[in-house]
Amino acid sequence: MLLVAATTSFNGYDKCPDKDGKDENKLAEEIIQKVTKKAYLTLLSSHISDYQFYFNRFSFQLTDTTKTNSNAILPSDQRLEGYSKGAYDPGLETLYCQYGRYLLISSSRVPGVPANLQGIWNKELRAPWSSNYTININTQMNYWPVEVTNLSELHWPLLSFIGSLAKNGTAIAKEFYNMHGWVAHHNTDIWAIANPVGDKGHGDPKWANWNQGAGWLSQHLWEHYRFTGDKTFLKESAYPIMKGAAQFYLDWLIDDKDGYLVVSPSLSPENDFIDAKGQHSSVSVATTMDMSIMWDLFTNLIDASTALNTDTEFRNLLIEKRKKFYPLHIGHKGNLQEWNKDWEDVDPQHRHVSHLFGLHPGRQISPVITPDFAAAAKKTLEIRGMRERAGAGPGKSISGQGCLMEIMPTCCYGSY
Repeated sequence: MLLVAATTSFNGYDKCPDKDGKDENKLAEEIIQKVTKKAYLTLLSSHISDYQFYFNRFSFQLTDTTKTNSNAILPSDQRLEGYSKGAYDPGLETLYCQYGRYLLISSSRVPGVPANLQGIWNKELRAPWSSNYTININTQMNYWPVEVTNLSELHWPLLSFIGSLAKNGTAIAKEFYNMHGWVAHHNTDIWAIANPVGDKGHGDPKWANWNQGAGWLSQHLWEHYRFTGDKTFLKESAYPIMKGAAQFYLDWLIDDKDGYLVVSPSLSPENDFIDAKGQHSSVSVATTMDMSIMWDLFTNLIDASTALNTDTEFRNLLIEKRKKFYPLHIGHKGNLQEWNKDWEDVDPQHRHVSHLFGLHPGRQISPVITPDFAAAAKKTLEIRGMRERAGAGPGKSISGQGCLMEIMPTCCYGSY
């Protein structure tokens, strides 16, 4: 039996791991001394008990209508290969759902340290994307399953991290923008950096200058309250952070010539468009994603203020501002417009479908409440080629916004 203990001197996002850090050697030695006193079967039993405490809370089954279930006897690699070629295998989809939960159970336990792009299984000294947190979808996507599949406690590493990010983001909002509240850009790390990250001067604005991370992450605070009903958490933790994100947006919004409230400059992460002159660009005004994130945050704050019976004046301000938001539009192809104009995409099958935020994970678009926009979202997926790409397997398929990803997690840590 080989015992390995891995520890770190990391002692918080705001502490130097050298002079203020923990004693990693002492921690590792204590762990080894503790476990060497236990037999293998005891350790195994303890591990299984700990893991199943979370895992066994949720069941998910898709019925195999062939009733033969012949794929179940195949190795996973063969099932994935078959699925990518169009094989019918609902059992693999069930397995994938639980696999995502397994990864989250295994990597989201440390307060303030959420599951990152490569998880805890990375073998590189410096991992792809530095094993950071890309918060224009990756980090949020990792945590989409956490409440809906009954793993609410495992949300805390992310929720507490958002609090740290908000503290740093307050300084960035003031120093970079001279605005109130807090802001976060497309990428952060264990130190909760909130400033734009530009790859040593080689960053492209379409990802490096996107500054909507605070609004999107705030959605997780509201979702945790929705599932737990914890008003103490909502009052003392979630609401102040959400309000801070909204205060930045209130400063960031401007009136356009038609009387709408818009953001400018505005981006749709990692995608480009072709303007009326045939030029390729990524910087626009009032992109659908940016406006949808703000709509979602303002709506959640309005509901939170109502639930807490507080901050009426601020609530009314949000209601009035939301009425003036630049609206959603349907393009000439029947798709949901991604930009403020009905422009063509440079890459029509781009893997990001950021403009579907209002459908999922947001709640602005619904087949019941807004059927026309829901149909436009469906058309968007068809144009993007999602049906063809959905069978590409983990790490290749689209994130699945607006689809079954509410219960089918994509925990591939990286490409999606």
